[in-house]
Amino acid sequence: MKAVMVDQRFFKDYSMEQELCAKHGIELVLTDVKDEADYIEKCRDADAILIVYSPTPKSVIDKLEKCKVMVRYGVGYDVIDVEAATAKGIAVCNIPDYCAEEVAAHTAALALDCLRKITYLNSTVHNGEWVAGAGYPIRRLSSMTYGICGFGNIARTAAKFMKNFGFNIIAYDPYVGEEAFEKLGVKKVELDELCRESDLISVHVPLNKSTFHLIAKEQFAMMKKGVIIINTARGGLVCQEDLLDAIDAGIVKAAGLDVLETEPITDPNERILKYDNVIITPHSAAQGVEAIGDLRRKVVEVAAAVLEGELPFNVVNKRDLLK
Repeated sequence: MKAVMVDQRFFKDYSMEQELCAKHGIELVLTDVKDEADYIEKCRDADAILIVYSPTPKSVIDKLEKCKVMVRYGVGYDVIDVEAATAKGIAVCNIPDYCAEEVAAHTAALALDCLRKITYLNSTVHNGEWVAGAGYPIRRLSSMTYGICGFGNIARTAAKFMKNFGFNIIAYDPYVGEEAFEKLGVKKVELDELCRESDLISVHVPLNKSTFHLIAKEQFAMMKKGVIIINTARGGLVCQEDLLDAIDAGIVKAAGLDVLETEPITDPNERILKYDNVIITPHSAAQGVEAIGDLRRKVVEVAAAVLEGELPFNVVNKRDLLK
């Protein structure tokens, strides 16, 4: 059996994956695909494809002759045309449980940074100022409502972390039952109510056609003046231009973003870089020694399981494949 890693540049060393593949009788081929034609040529006879960033559209999937499984190194899988893969009988897998603690911690860190103006005040000191009350007013955390958009593993871990600071917590997720909310003492609400009631909102949903720009002009118009927005999921969930317009309008007072609609930023004159109340980190929320180790091991284990005839829990199109 043959597995092809199409984003070799992501890690410097693949000895872990190679050793694990060998134990399952899988040959691991490492490459970087340049375009669709190159992708097809290198993966035409692959039994498994391991993906980080490379777009994998229907035009590529339709030309694959042996592929049984595609595994995304990460939680999101929006780079893969799942519908096209399903039509070909290909299992699409993500790794949803490798970095919940790390991303939740990053979410909390960005939130607290915005709430307490850490980065902003640090910059004022470095610029020669010593004004404790510079910038927007700081509020007591226990007086605030934290709204969570999505209530999966990462969101629930973030709720546990933030609950210790005294926030009133509400969350929106139409796909999660009441029991999960009640277990953590979180009130389940609709998206409109979350937008109206929250002082701080963090976003934790997958990016797909139905969630693209889930938070945009209409939602910002419902929000309290002075709301803080945190996004550690996918840039396309929050309309970036509408977010900046909402900051200009005084609706949003600060934002902490680990993800942007276009990554990386290459233009130093990009509009979003002009805001000193927007904290940006380079899609780094999942980073951590333990998390990355778990990710690399699980990618191979999941690919091998499918090739050996199983459909593990993280086959995202499992239901459709079983029809």
